[in-house]
Amino acid sequence: MNKRGISTGMIILLVVLVVFAYSTNLLGIKDMVDNFGKGVPIEPTAVSKCPSSGLTEVTIQTGKALATTATDAIADYYVYDGDKFVTTGNSGSDGKSVFDVGCEVGKTYKAIVVNETLYTGYYPEFITIKASSPTDVHSFKMYTYGEVKIVGMSNGVTDFGVADNDWIGGAGAGKVCDWKIGYTINETTSAFNKPLIVCEANATAVTDITLNGVIKANAKAPSRLTPAAGSAFYVFEQDKLLTSEESQQTLYGKIQFGSTAPKAGDSTFKCRIADQAYYKMADYKTLSLENGWKLSAQNDETITNIGAQDTGQDTIYFTTNSTSGYC
Repeated sequence: MNKRGISTGMIILLVVLVVFAYSTNLLGIKDMVDNFGKGVPIEPTAVSKCPSSGLTEVTIQTGKALATTATDAIADYYVYDGDKFVTTGNSGSDGKSVFDVGCEVGKTYKAIVVNETLYTGYYPEFITIKASSPTDVHSFKMYTYGEVKIVGMSNGVTDFGVADNDWIGGAGAGKVCDWKIGYTINETTSAFNKPLIVCEANATAVTDITLNGVIKANAKAPSRLTPAAGSAFYVFEQDKLLTSEESQQTLYGKIQFGSTAPKAGDSTFKCRIADQAYYKMADYKTLSLENGWKLSAQNDETITNIGAQDTGQDTIYFTTNSTSGYC
């Protein structure tokens, strides 16, 4: 009778194959061995902290930024749930707003808090409301619309306020001359958001204008302002919230003259400054927060000013006489 069995060599080969399959997780063998008897892992269930009313009470407390004593800021709130408008209201004179929103695990809402009153309102704050517990509280300070004054405009080498400082002499054909502008907030505890320096010059006499430290933003020129006949706008954006605590801003640039020297009728270069603020679109209730509110130097639907008041225009004069000013 021929008795057959497993040889020692075969046993060794099988052991080697099993070890290899486990170490390399061949066909998932390592996972099956490691998880044997453990069962399928169960994700923990989130526990709701919402009250029996199913509502989260939201409190928003707003104060005036930079004020030396506590000063309430009157503001409106507009709340959105994703792309859906939810509710709006006003804080009243105490700067405090209290309202309810639906509560559920992990629920959030977006809101804008703003006062759109022309010249005296407040730039907005954007908040995320966490509506997964009985209450949600937000406290912050807001910046009121401020006033900006142009301290002066001049050629690149004379100080503001010095005789003939507003002349660029030697402004001949094809020349490139230096210029500068200075401005500051002249109202305490206020701000001026993303200033737009809106300049205009004769389109033939001047072919380009630059200004250092700011962004060229011709497309942001508000259509409620129009350049003089034969002139073109050059717009520059200072991309920041300028506050009344900051010192005078002085920016330097270049003016490129055309192939013909400036003459009577095209010998001035004027600038004014406008801020940018948020305004709500007419159909903001049917849009998301991102689409229902717009940042601009005007209400583009009504073509009217918003935010702070524009500055008056200041002027630089051009002359080909090199003894008046410098170029």
